[in-house]
Amino acid sequence: MRAKSPDKKVSLRTCCSCRLKKPKYELIRFVWQDEKVLDDPGQKQPGRGAYCCDNERCVELLLGKTKKWKRLFRL
Repeated sequence: MRAKSPDKKVSLRTCCSCRLKKPKYELIRFVWQDEKVLDDPGQKQPGRGAYCCDNERCVELLLGKTKKWKRLFRL
């Protein structure tokens, strides 16, 4: 996790699995690229992104058997 200075505005994003709002830098960004879901550690890749908490439960809900990523990336 990166520390942010208190004078900067913090961007909030919603986890696509548990629906909690957290600062953008606390979440993992996933993108649809080359016909697969990839994580985007630098949060700079082009295209539609989905944010997910950095815990196993939320990542499993996104990428697991439910295939929630298909709906998120509109496939």
